[in-house]
Amino acid sequence: MENNTELISVLRPFLHSREKVLVCGMPGSKGALSAQAARAAAALEGDVISWDLGQSWQALLRKIFSQRVTVLMGEPKVILGIAKTARATGTPLTVRHAVLLGSPRESWLLKGIRDTLDAQIHICRLPDSEEGDFLVQQLDEMLLSWASVLDYRVQRTEAGLRLEIVIFPGHPLPKLPSGADVTVRPWNPGQDAPYASFEG
Repeated sequence: MENNTELISVLRPFLHSREKVLVCGMPGSKGALSAQAARAAAALEGDVISWDLGQSWQALLRKIFSQRVTVLMGEPKVILGIAKTARATGTPLTVRHAVLLGSPRESWLLKGIRDTLDAQIHICRLPDSEEGDFLVQQLDEMLLSWASVLDYRVQRTEAGLRLEIVIFPGHPLPKLPSGADVTVRPWNPGQDAPYASFEG
């Protein structure tokens, strides 16, 4: 209930009745947070559109465009990925407000969203947001801070780290991690999706 109170207080100043709100799904224990976000938007009479895990970045972008979504809610990294994909494909977005579920502790992440998405940014600091893996945090900054990188997968093996990095072709690449088995491939619009597992 605390989370819903926080979410409603963030949404109330700008969310109007029947306004299109897309809530991005989250995996595992975070799924409860996306459900709370949807309930908070519905409580303020927003027209909530759900997006299920497993749908591609492209499908997500099409849904935002076709439904004329004006309020976008999701984890900071997913919001950044949506903004990057829209810019790379030249897709105009009607999003006026983006609500980040969980405070982006990394300054590069918040800056990247503000630089890439033409919308007002609102931060909902949820008390049970997960800190995350330190290695993942390092890789996030090393890779996702670049406009050319949409996403990546990481897998720990007995031989060391394996990385699969998904890029938008035609943009400069970051310095790749040394000491890891790295595969770099172009974005596959119909297949690549947020939270996808390693398939290398």
